[in-house]
Amino acid sequence: MRSSTSTIGAALLILAACSQAVDNTTTTTAQPAVDTTTTTTVGSTTTSSSATTSTSTSPTTTTTLAASTLPDGVAIISSQGGIMGIWDGDWTIVTDTTDLPGEAPLWQVFGAIGEELEALPGEVIPNSQFCEIAPYDRPAVSINELVFFENPWLAVQAEWPLVPHKAEEFTSQQGVYIDAVLDVLAGQGLTVDTANIRQLVRFDLEGDGVDEVIVIANEGKRDNVFYDPATNSPFEIVLLRKVIEGEVRTAILQLRLPAETWPGGPEDENSFPFLMDFEVMALADLNGDGTMEIALRDQYYEGAGLVVWEYVNDDIGPVPVLDIGCGA
Repeated sequence: MRSSTSTIGAALLILAACSQAVDNTTTTTAQPAVDTTTTTTVGSTTTSSSATTSTSTSPTTTTTLAASTLPDGVAIISSQGGIMGIWDGDWTIVTDTTDLPGEAPLWQVFGAIGEELEALPGEVIPNSQFCEIAPYDRPAVSINELVFFENPWLAVQAEWPLVPHKAEEFTSQQGVYIDAVLDVLAGQGLTVDTANIRQLVRFDLEGDGVDEVIVIANEGKRDNVFYDPATNSPFEIVLLRKVIEGEVRTAILQLRLPAETWPGGPEDENSFPFLMDFEVMALADLNGDGTMEIALRDQYYEGAGLVVWEYVNDDIGPVPVLDIGCGA
């Protein structure tokens, strides 16, 4: 039974120096290997991996929800799997509708990176009808315009701008990011010849004018839903690259490797031998502090989930704060 998305510690925060030349030396750079001037993130996807176009957007503003009765400084975060939690000075898991601090019929809904947020009405209901495979004891939000698995979404109630800084997908300089992925994999004991970039997202995490980059990559074409460690070296990795004190540093948000998937060999009853895909679902300021959180979706052949990562500071880095999932 699928519980929640597996994570790498509190971020397996190697925040290890990962230079653009990936020669294991520390280099100084203005920002994480992007080809533009400086501009202002559980469950995952089968979306077109390495986005085919680069989308430039302006910061999106969120309209105050006039009908909301939420107390100041409170946000409710939901996805297909159910209500993930509440921000009320801290992250709190919701297990019952009585845990909700107010009634607000409109939800700001995220689609793809850079899309305008849409305010849609939603009804809080029991979660069991959404996740028949592995029901959670959390309430869910029914939004009629959205379908559970076919159209991934994240819905938020909050009375502050949810996207205060720019975010965009891009496709340039893939060689630099392939090298970065290979370098990190080598540090984890996996040597491969190349990597397939599935998604690159450039965003200004905290609004300091310096871009961060999220890199999602795997081994390439997949002909099956199962790992076959005897014939190839499958992996899926999600990296956050950030400039800290003039150096490009790299944190691992998610990592799936053959050795992790087959701890006792293919016949191990405790193994989880499925290929998994990840996607940045949303970049949003979910707690109103001006720094955007990372909502990272995961998906495998009969399940999906979502993990929200908060970037605490340059010493601690990103940590998972909310997660939910549905599947076997």
